[in-house]
Amino acid sequence: MEEGEPQQIFEEINNFRSNLAKDSKERCVDSKITDKKWQILKTLHRKYNDCARKPSKDFTKYEPHIAKLLDDCIKILKQRKESISKQETSEDDSIFLPAIDNTSRQQGPPTLQTTTINAQEIPTPTPFQR
Repeated sequence: MEEGEPQQIFEEINNFRSNLAKDSKERCVDSKITDKKWQILKTLHRKYNDCARKPSKDFTKYEPHIAKLLDDCIKILKQRKESISKQETSEDDSIFLPAIDNTSRQQGPPTLQTTTINAQEIPTPTPFQR
């Protein structure tokens, strides 16, 4: 293993983290882009784990910083995923609800069935659930 490898991994992850922050400021929130970012993060995490299997003085020095950067990247991508899913849900509602309302008027009991479907899609956690 090269001596500079932990430093190189640190720099790659740090650059990735900086790019994520720029994306967030520019509002580049897209599910395809976010999925690609997850793949890049997984690759960086693999490099980190490979380096961790063969610890060195350099690794010990960089490890806490790398771990924090990885945690930050994960948090950013999770938040981005959640905001994308909220956007898609609100867009889906605006697209599909009129169609559901139109068909339900023709067929019979309307909103009770629609409410049941939506409740099944988005489970609400109970206080005792773990």
